[in-house]
Amino acid sequence: MPVTPTDLVPLRAAAAGVKLVVVDMDETFLLPGKVFPAWGNELVDRLRERGIIFCPASGRQYQTLANMFSTHVEGMPIIAENGANVRRDGIPLATTTLPQATSARVVKNVRELARAGQDVGTVLCGEKAYAERTDRAFLDEALAYYHANEIVADLLPHTEGLYKIGVLSFSDPLVEVIPRLRALGTGVDVVRSGELWTDVNPAAATKGTGLAGLQSSLGITPAQTLCFGDFNNDIPMFEHADFSFAMANAQPDVLESASYVAPSNADNGVLTVLNELFDLGF
Repeated sequence: MPVTPTDLVPLRAAAAGVKLVVVDMDETFLLPGKVFPAWGNELVDRLRERGIIFCPASGRQYQTLANMFSTHVEGMPIIAENGANVRRDGIPLATTTLPQATSARVVKNVRELARAGQDVGTVLCGEKAYAERTDRAFLDEALAYYHANEIVADLLPHTEGLYKIGVLSFSDPLVEVIPRLRALGTGVDVVRSGELWTDVNPAAATKGTGLAGLQSSLGITPAQTLCFGDFNNDIPMFEHADFSFAMANAQPDVLESASYVAPSNADNGVLTVLNELFDLGF
């Protein structure tokens, strides 16, 4: 059933005090096919002209996000690895890592799923990303998210100091992957972050905690914050933003959790909302 975007006219006055715009990347800011929009950098410029900070928030790696906005990354805060790695100009503002023993257990459990016939693979996400699968299908999907990467023969020596573990499943992760990983117990947050991806995060780190830490460092309140998202790992951000938008293409739980609805990413929903609320001249 089609989702109707929010009428933005009544929001303009209330949103006039917004100082921070936080935007998920895949299926939100990026166009279908993970395409960086032609208007992306100009949007950042026009927000800055109005004193509004733009912040990408993603399960992607910090280096990947910095590369995506390479011409505008100076001064740009970035919420990476689902909130476990928050930086500005490369300087950590808030970081959280997984216990080494937990990371090793995840690696071993995913290997067991692979031996049982599941088409799965693991990416360890620390200061760089590590993977041990070398086939083209895996690398084509995984490396789009992790520009600073290394393929290794064995992941277990690289399980220290991880912000996140990404598990890629070419079948529905709800069937085997997520139940298996959630059975590992407390200390981690297992969340589906995309059609093929499941993320294992430190229990204390979400996009919401990352946003809260950023707000504290910037002196910005939820009433001054607007955010966009489409998938379950975006929901924690909504608790820290008075202006929370689910994309029209968002998952049902996300649509229920957000205060407002933006047009889909295919319809340039982020641009449409920000242009109408802040009269950016697009």
